Amino acid sequence: MKYLKIITLFSLMASFLTSCHKDLEQPPLSSLTIDQFFNTLDEAEIAVNGIYDVFGQQYYQYYIKMTDHGSHVSTTFQNNQNQNKFAFYTFTSGDRDLEDIWFSAYKGIYRANTVLNRLNTISVDPNDLNAIRLKSRLKGEAKFLRSLLYFNLVRFWGDVPLVTEELLDFNNEASVYKAKTASTLIYDQIISDLLEAEQSLYHASWVAAGDAPSYTEGDRGRATIGAAKGLLSKVYLTRASWPLNQTEYLQDAYDKSLELINDSHYELDSDYHHLLTPDGENSKEWLFMAEFNYSALQGSVYGGFQNPAGSSKSIDYGFGRVSPTLKFYNKFDPTDARITSIAKGRKFKPDNSITLSNNTKQWTSYKYRFQVKPQGRFITDMNAPILRFADILLINAEAANELGMEAEALTSLNRVLKRARDFGVSLDASAYGAAPVDVLLGNTKEDLREIIFWERAKELAFEGHSKLDLIRAGETKFLEELSEENQKWTWNHVKFPEGDKTQTWVLNVAPFKMLYPIPEAELGANYNLSQNPGY
Repeated sequence: MKYLKIITLFSLMASFLTSCHKDLEQPPLSSLTIDQFFNTLDEAEIAVNGIYDVFGQQYYQYYIKMTDHGSHVSTTFQNNQNQNKFAFYTFTSGDRDLEDIWFSAYKGIYRANTVLNRLNTISVDPNDLNAIRLKSRLKGEAKFLRSLLYFNLVRFWGDVPLVTEELLDFNNEASVYKAKTASTLIYDQIISDLLEAEQSLYHASWVAAGDAPSYTEGDRGRATIGAAKGLLSKVYLTRASWPLNQTEYLQDAYDKSLELINDSHYELDSDYHHLLTPDGENSKEWLFMAEFNYSALQGSVYGGFQNPAGSSKSIDYGFGRVSPTLKFYNKFDPTDARITSIAKGRKFKPDNSITLSNNTKQWTSYKYRFQVKPQGRFITDMNAPILRFADILLINAEAANELGMEAEALTSLNRVLKRARDFGVSLDASAYGAAPVDVLLGNTKEDLREIIFWERAKELAFEGHSKLDLIRAGETKFLEELSEENQKWTWNHVKFPEGDKTQTWVLNVAPFKMLYPIPEAELGANYNLSQNPGY
């Protein structure tokens, strides 16, 4: 992490805690046992840092593929079956990608459980307010991180094992071999953790509020009160969506997002392109990011994975493994400057310009920008985007619309659209800035739902939301957007931009693939787990 110092001692001690069961008999690699380690709050803070450390594996290229490829927004056109499997819906339970996401999530969850249990053994002076606050904050961080990892698991797999206690007895089969827990109970735990985290975390470093302390600048990257509120609003909205459709949580999603909007601690960045640059990590639009720093041997794949390929001399040179769908591109008004997040072509020139071309279907994402050439395409300094203020505004708009509050929905939605217009004028007033226009009153709930759906796509494209948003929209919408008719591209370059041939990746789409298969390695080791239907 750029600001949050990661110390690997706890990572070594907890290296055997990789899943519900995997390698549980492997001895710790450190000569210092956990019992000897958890004596002070400083040591507990090192352990909390070890939870953040799993982000290097959790938010790797696999996460990008699982959340972006094969959606209404993006796919990939690589001549590589292994790279295409999530875009072409040919993934299987044996894929390492799925295994890495699953195991890194549970690795972090087990570390969080250990921290939460061991913090209870650390005594602090009842007259030392700073120590009391630090202990409470460390608990809040562990609970926030556990909730985020469970949120990823339940969205990818549905019912998964719920583990909230430190694993102390490896011979206790009931503790080691956990069966699936109903996703409603997983969400109950996520919500409970986030509500507690909200009460014990600190504010972001730039916030001056009397209800809780604020982090120092050196602690940038840690979970904050705003991050807990924002994630909670997203969890509520997701629970109200497919597959649970528990619409009673819509009001909670609206209320929590509005609370965050009204406290004015976060704001939209005036420069849309600034957000996804190494410098943009300091923007007050970000509620939470997974932070990377290649100079500290924690290189990221973000930007290098998505950006166009081409000349290795260019600054933003990437692999070009995320391509917009044609329908998504056609959803933009040409004067909407956010359209420049799509490279209309596929190759960088040495001067960092892009070879523009209509004569290829392999356009790519160009939302990630570097000021300095990174060490490599898989060794960048770019943070992984997780939650920003524009998302909160769109969550608020969606929840308000579903609750029948059109005016309130438009207030939040139009803030996002106005920023896009203003940014366009500042970028190139002769070409951009006339769109997107504000949405006016008078829409049906269904029409406004569709508007918000596509505005989420345009605003948050290539940031790990599109596949999850499409799934949230439900089975009918999922199949409609990925139908043969909706996913076409020209292959003969004559009818551009009108597609004339169905993309082969949509032919493998099926409702059961809205959830991923449980990793084969986990099924083989845990006799209490069952595979998701259809696999």
